[in-house]
Amino acid sequence: MKRERPDFTIKPPFFSALRGDNARGGIGLVLLICLTGFLAAMGVFSGTVIAQSPSLYKTPDDLSSLNLLASTFCTAARMGAALCCAIVVALASAVAATKNQYARLLLEPTLEVCQSVPVLGLFFFILLAFQASMAHHGLSLEMATVMTATVCVAWRLAGAVYRALRYLPADLDEAALSLRLTSWQRLWSLELPYVLPALVSSLRVSSAATWLVITFCEGARIAPSHGMLTGLGAFASAAAFHGNIWEAVCAVLAMGLVLLAYDHILFRPATAWAQRFESVPIPENISDPFFLRWYRRSSIINLLTSSLRKVLRQLGRLPIGAKPSSVSGGKSRLESNVRRGLVKGIFFWSVCVVGAALALLFCLQTYSVAQYQDVLLRGLATTARTLIILIVSSLIWVPIGVYVGQRRSIAYKVARFAYYAMAFPANLLFPFFALATVSHHEPSDIWVIVGLLISVQGFILVSVIDGMKYFPPTLLEVGRNFHVRGVLLWRKVLAPGILPYYVVGLSTASATIWNVTIVAESMEWGGQTTQVYGLGAYIAQAMRTGSVHQVALGCVCMTIMAMMSNLLIWHPTMRYVQRTLKISDKAL
Repeated sequence: MKRERPDFTIKPPFFSALRGDNARGGIGLVLLICLTGFLAAMGVFSGTVIAQSPSLYKTPDDLSSLNLLASTFCTAARMGAALCCAIVVALASAVAATKNQYARLLLEPTLEVCQSVPVLGLFFFILLAFQASMAHHGLSLEMATVMTATVCVAWRLAGAVYRALRYLPADLDEAALSLRLTSWQRLWSLELPYVLPALVSSLRVSSAATWLVITFCEGARIAPSHGMLTGLGAFASAAAFHGNIWEAVCAVLAMGLVLLAYDHILFRPATAWAQRFESVPIPENISDPFFLRWYRRSSIINLLTSSLRKVLRQLGRLPIGAKPSSVSGGKSRLESNVRRGLVKGIFFWSVCVVGAALALLFCLQTYSVAQYQDVLLRGLATTARTLIILIVSSLIWVPIGVYVGQRRSIAYKVARFAYYAMAFPANLLFPFFALATVSHHEPSDIWVIVGLLISVQGFILVSVIDGMKYFPPTLLEVGRNFHVRGVLLWRKVLAPGILPYYVVGLSTASATIWNVTIVAESMEWGGQTTQVYGLGAYIAQAMRTGSVHQVALGCVCMTIMAMMSNLLIWHPTMRYVQRTLKISDKAL
């Protein structure tokens, strides 16, 4: 009996590109300020549009089984559309950044900013832009939902592909030079196959946050929206609004079936198929997933893929682009680099000055000192709540992850279950916490913390299990032979081994919490809304009332706090781990 192919791991992707993190983070912070200034005029215009166009929001009343089936199909279709768009955008941006210096100058800080931007708040502005340019409100809501989900996936994919292309092996470069491949042939024949494993792995991990974005956009109650889309998020929101427990449970079960279907039909076969492009040989005793074997045996799929392979093969042979040249530029190349650096510097600082001036003018004319103070205090409250959740979750799941990781027979099954818990959109569970708060008149903070713990526990558990997977077994044997136990075992043996993976999981969980607080700090059941004091509740309330200025202030404040935590906490911690702990090449 062959064991099944392991298909989900989290490897620290940061250690190969830690140099310059603070520089990119500082440039990203400047870029955020500039974007705030350039979008200020659009924000004022959008505010006048909302004021002149009152909300015609209607809560859907159809909670039938047929509507549940249609909602399940629509949510799955939006996920597929978002993944396809994100792959195209990520490949285009990553390839452009590796080929062009100006694109690289823009992509690196943009990735730093996108890592900290609350995507749920970004949906508000994307919807405003589509409604201002499209007359059909249903189509604008659909397009805004797909685009927001695309943004959520695309920046992660772009980062993974960009890192893979930057560290392309030297033998592939030599092969491209010896074969005299054009730039298009090199991209199609060498670079894209090399980045496929990283692309598929990042695609699966990124889908965890995308389900939350899609279901939130489907059931969001915001002022610019004139209704809800057909989807599981809207179905669960309508069930919570009408106080129907069974319909809310059905939405949760349907979402679980969608996750299982996507994992078994798409992600696991794609992961197994992409491993053929790995430079590391695959063990022979590992079998392919069931659906991948079924795809290979299906005559219809083979007929379709054979024609597609012929088209792609001819497409890859097109002589597009320039062939490599071995002639060195000498002095002309040096002068060209100097001119490029001068142009980049002038352009960058011009944009910074104009953007900072617009941002300062917008802030002085729009907000008061009391508003800044309120948002800052709310941000500190959300930060304290985030720290509590990370500490409690670490105390619970790190020992469990170490215990499970030492037992290889159950580690794979537990890691797969943790992946499903990580990918499940937590906003579908928050109505039950609101029901408990409304029914038993308990404090909302308790259930908010419980909901946030559920939403981030999978990241820490999977990262610790993966750290134990690559933990040297001989080191554990040495510890047992010397009778190392208790605190000394954790401090000298276990903690140094799992710390790189644990830090990656902790930083990912921290970024997820900032996004989920917009849903968790403002929950609803039976027409009653329960809120706690925090920045997420501030943004959610502003989105309901359609206050563009408040949403912008809350999102920018949350982004700056998340970026400062990356610059001051996570990046220094990762550099400390890299400097003090010796990590094997296999772990990297």
